[in-house]
Amino acid sequence: MLNEPLVPRIAMEGWKLGPLMVISTDASPIVLDRSKRLAAQSESDNYAFLYCQEGGLKTIIGDSQTSAQEGEVAVRDMGLTYQSIATRGQKSLVYIPRDALDPLLPSKARGHIHGLHLRRGSVMTRLLTDHLQRLLQLLPTTEQMEVPFVAHSLMNLIAGSVAFSTESAENLANRFPVETLTQIKTFIRHNLNNPDLGPEFLSRHFRLSRASIYKLFAPLSGVASYIQTQRLQGCLRDLSDTRLSDKRINEIAYNYGFIDQSHFSHLFRRAFGVSPSEARHLAVVGRKADITGNVLNDDHPAIQFRTMVETLGRR
Repeated sequence: MLNEPLVPRIAMEGWKLGPLMVISTDASPIVLDRSKRLAAQSESDNYAFLYCQEGGLKTIIGDSQTSAQEGEVAVRDMGLTYQSIATRGQKSLVYIPRDALDPLLPSKARGHIHGLHLRRGSVMTRLLTDHLQRLLQLLPTTEQMEVPFVAHSLMNLIAGSVAFSTESAENLANRFPVETLTQIKTFIRHNLNNPDLGPEFLSRHFRLSRASIYKLFAPLSGVASYIQTQRLQGCLRDLSDTRLSDKRINEIAYNYGFIDQSHFSHLFRRAFGVSPSEARHLAVVGRKADITGNVLNDDHPAIQFRTMVETLGRR
């Protein structure tokens, strides 16, 4: 439960933009408790969008608990109940009347966005948060005649972000398989050191079924094969980097999830035609030739090895 004893300290500034209200806060940790009584007594019928510029937000809605991290936006229906604890730091709030936002939302999202989080990995969320940060800088000098246009642009950007976030991940993957695969491949390359990286982990992160993950990677010999290939190439890059020559081979292999040294050596030789120790030796030979000005022939093993590493790096 969110039962931490808190004595809130809060600085707040707000602006009325037609039907919208924008509020900037800088506060100590604070509990936000929207009880049934408070929700029922409220005269306004608004959605609230809370942007976590600093810190995060933990929320209990019914029996479930969710978290919004720094850089993300938490969505609340002010006609419903919740209990949140916001950590220290700057947060921004945008209140939008339901009857102003609902017509801009997909029909399936109307009235069903309570507890939604706009995740920072989405381009739409980044566009929205960048817009909010710049807007907060400009609001103190905004002319009254500009207010309707400022409100219109903000509301449409929020509606677009909500529409994207409520779109089924499965539908998006089916409609944009190439883009989805590219996004997952980039994520894999950035998380090669994560021991949990695998089909189940990807399924949870991208909100896709394992069957969809398998289908996307079928042309690449499967997701497990792709991950293993990327990890082997990561080992190859590290072994080829003479700045990492003090790192032991088994340490590099372990960092990429290879526990059994003999199994790793077998996979490495099968993939690159040399053993891990030979790869490190060839990288050193090539580096020494560069330093001494010794020109090696194109058919020299060290040059052929360097060409292979550079080719893999461009893929």
